[in-house]
Amino acid sequence: MFGFYPDYELYDAAHGDVDWPSVDNLTLASPVVGDESQEIRLVGGYDGNGTLVANTPAYEAVYLYSDRTLAYLVDAVEYRDPVFLDADGCDAFGLGGPADAWVPGPPPAHYSLGRDELSTDTDVSSADLVLSSEPTPGAVNIASDDLVPVVSGVLGAGSEFLVVTFNEPVEQTDAEDLSNYDAFQTFAGRPGFALTEAWLSRDGRTVLLATERQLPDTLYTITIEGIDDLAGNAVADTSIDFRGYFDDTTPIAETQAWTDDGFSQMVTEEVAVVGFTTVPPGVFQPDRTNMYVMDLDGWGINLYANGLVARPPIYGDLIKAAGSITDYVSSTSGAGATTEVDNSIITVLARGFDIIEPVELSTDAVNDERYEGAFVRTSGVVTSVEGFAYFIDDGTGSIQVYQNFSDLDFSGFALGDSVEVTGVVLQYDLSRPYFSGYELAPRYQSDMVVREDHYSSDAEVGIVVDVDEDERLILNIDADQTIEIRYNTPRASYVSIRVYDLQGRSVATLYDGLSLGPQRVSWDGRDERGRKVPIGVYVVNVQARSHTGGDSGEAAIPIVVGRELD
Repeated sequence: MFGFYPDYELYDAAHGDVDWPSVDNLTLASPVVGDESQEIRLVGGYDGNGTLVANTPAYEAVYLYSDRTLAYLVDAVEYRDPVFLDADGCDAFGLGGPADAWVPGPPPAHYSLGRDELSTDTDVSSADLVLSSEPTPGAVNIASDDLVPVVSGVLGAGSEFLVVTFNEPVEQTDAEDLSNYDAFQTFAGRPGFALTEAWLSRDGRTVLLATERQLPDTLYTITIEGIDDLAGNAVADTSIDFRGYFDDTTPIAETQAWTDDGFSQMVTEEVAVVGFTTVPPGVFQPDRTNMYVMDLDGWGINLYANGLVARPPIYGDLIKAAGSITDYVSSTSGAGATTEVDNSIITVLARGFDIIEPVELSTDAVNDERYEGAFVRTSGVVTSVEGFAYFIDDGTGSIQVYQNFSDLDFSGFALGDSVEVTGVVLQYDLSRPYFSGYELAPRYQSDMVVREDHYSSDAEVGIVVDVDEDERLILNIDADQTIEIRYNTPRASYVSIRVYDLQGRSVATLYDGLSLGPQRVSWDGRDERGRKVPIGVYVVNVQARSHTGGDSGEAAIPIVVGRELD
């Protein structure tokens, strides 16, 4: 046993004459030298006083050293997010790999972390280790839990969130059921605020509640009931007093509201904003705080400060940033202008949530001031490659994918590739008013995915029309109908879609450009000059020809243009 709190059942076979039980406790396999004893140390944690990896404190990891000098690291197990740590002497995947992560976290007080009789040595901590409320040092571990969970804290987190923490993991369905919570003003039981949504953290111990706007520093009471731990023990009905968050915060949408020049209407104003981390510090610039957050309504903003955050947020953390609103404009080129909270003071309000998802947009929609600073996802075909950038287009218009202060490798993307890209929207406009120059900046290589199955092997064409099925090939020229032509063509080909009459004459060109995978174009029965075509039979022809000079594909379908009889 080690003098470590809480109690980890660690058994050293090299010490003492012990009859081994039928089920091992955790055994320290490395030899003991002299009077040295292997011991466990908890390094890092919420105070940020951990080892540094890439100038970032290493969080939530249990390190096993050969002795108290910390000269030899035997092994390590992390028990929260595998984010910053990447070295482990025992696991081939490295610390942070699947063999090292034990998601439920360290045991709470009066619990132990051991192995049950069903455990095998899989080298996967989540499979080999169990929580028990009956510690049995030196004997068979009892894989049981008969202690009820306890609410260990309630705190306001910004003006519209509330954090409820438990001493152990709780059942997700119970934790996210709003009927298990009620908040009201403490005095005279006056109404407090409505709870609108609930999420359980990845480690199962923290519930984040979205609320109506709280009054700063106002005393409230919350009642909590009907929540079980993972063993089925129910939390005792609990009432806890707390105060609304002391600092009134500004919605990100208000900081991003723009003037006729494309600047924030709140430039130079001091604000405090609350949002979920989408780009943690260190991703874009390792020597300073350059991070992004987004709220539940899809509004995002850049947070900037010289130097690193002492307690850096990771993806999904809810944070508050206090500072002044500015719009970055280069002093040399005059280009800008991304809105940011400058000289940001960052406070982590709640950790470890998977709440924020990227906003799904067409490629052209990314080019919008509304989404500056937002976390978005789009997909399209690579239409141009330019070193540190490439452009993608889904047929609505192109957006630049930009390598922002990172070492991402763009060399693998080629003209005609269909790529799905996730990232944040930046702006580097060359002149006023600042309503162009938008860029999509991926965070990691994994944010860019080539969609291999996006294309057909041959040219395909079909018709989509808002008339009855038996009339789908007929266009009533007098009814202002529109027929949509659905097509898909081979990868990396140039595509032309033209309408011909039965004499083979070109009537209208609907598309002429690079293959964009599955797409739709429309025809309203008019020629190139906008005139209605005569009634008759027409042919929509889709032709795809490889831009490298290879094979071509072709498909066609007839359309009847007619008039409804009186």
